[in-house]
Amino acid sequence: MNEVLRRRAAEGTFWAYVQNWAGRGLSLVVFLALARLLDPVDFGVFAVALVLLTLAEVLVEQGLAHAIVQRHEIDASHLGTAFWVALAAGLAFACAAFVSAGALALAFEHPEIAPLIRALSPVFVLMALSSVPAALLRRELDYKQLAKCTVAANLTSGAVAIWLAVLGAGAWTFVAQQLTFQLVGAVAIWRSVSWRPARTVS
Repeated sequence: MNEVLRRRAAEGTFWAYVQNWAGRGLSLVVFLALARLLDPVDFGVFAVALVLLTLAEVLVEQGLAHAIVQRHEIDASHLGTAFWVALAAGLAFACAAFVSAGALALAFEHPEIAPLIRALSPVFVLMALSSVPAALLRRELDYKQLAKCTVAANLTSGAVAIWLAVLGAGAWTFVAQQLTFQLVGAVAIWRSVSWRPARTVS
């Protein structure tokens, strides 16, 4: 049993590295392509809006999903609670970002980022939707499937971003890239797990 566990852990570690470096490598290639196609102003405007995405990842993805990975035993109520709490938090943060976009833009002295922030607000919900299924894959050490989901999301969102950059979409290129990445990633992860949330909450 210990030998099987060690083998699974070693395989999981390998695919975790693949997921990490493949995602970073593809992101770098897309970034270099966009750097040639877009103006520096577009990068600057989106960099301010990117603060929102960083906050979203910390607040939404780092919640109860970690408990699913670490807890020795879990049942349907644990999973349901984690999912619905994460989704409620994602919806709350999405609404807060949408409503406060104007004030945030004024605070950063970049009024043009307000529509970008509003367009990015669904990212909170998409991250929340993915958190529990992704945690289940990590709990099972199925990093191979996570790597496939990450690569699929990076390839699709990168292609969309480059296409829009060629068309002259400007800073909206990054918005489309982020939304596509989260949407494709969420769909791919949900297709990888058989679990579906019940209405049971602990």
